[in-house]
Amino acid sequence: MIDAEDFQTCYPISLLLQGSNSFFEAEKSLVSISRVLDNACAANVTGCANYLANVASNLTKTENCGDDYDAGNPTVTEAYLGLISYQVVYSATCLKDDTSQSYCFGDAVTNTTNASQTYFYFLPLNSSLPGGVVPLCGTCLQDTMSIYHVATANRKQPIADTYASAAEMVDELCGADFANTTLAEAITTSGAFSTISQGPSMALLLTTLLAIAVNSLI
Repeated sequence: MIDAEDFQTCYPISLLLQGSNSFFEAEKSLVSISRVLDNACAANVTGCANYLANVASNLTKTENCGDDYDAGNPTVTEAYLGLISYQVVYSATCLKDDTSQSYCFGDAVTNTTNASQTYFYFLPLNSSLPGGVVPLCGTCLQDTMSIYHVATANRKQPIADTYASAAEMVDELCGADFANTTLAEAITTSGAFSTISQGPSMALLLTTLLAIAVNSLI
């Protein structure tokens, strides 16, 4: 069961990245995206990770979206990936630049001269880096890759499938050992979530609730 208030309190950026028009509009301004991130990063990450783990588990049950998930329905698949990758995306998007103290993610999405950095935030959502990416080889990227490396210890997280090739590409462009190109030592978990821990309409409800929350901030 989805509680609208609890869900919106978590502000899961992982569910907004792939298809929210409101979030896309917020990304056009450093002020507006920072306001969204302030709210998202103020969430109780442990509590939200556990809550969204339950939502993900319910989403794939037969009585909800199980058949659609098994059939590869894109709406359900994106929702599931967003739910299980919540904590990894939270950690990456809430990271701040050591010098400016601005959000690394905010700087990336508002960089009009080099959009390559934004692709790295889709890695936890089972999306590989496209060819021709020219990363900004600074502390933001290095710290982000370190977060992802730690997260690969849970082999059920999508980042475990996309990290190694991305790290190799980064090292080619930023220098050897900029990012660890191996996966972290595997840990055993009961599901895709580890706390570091209905039909398609249910998945659509998730993004609708978030759109309402984001609209209130921009």
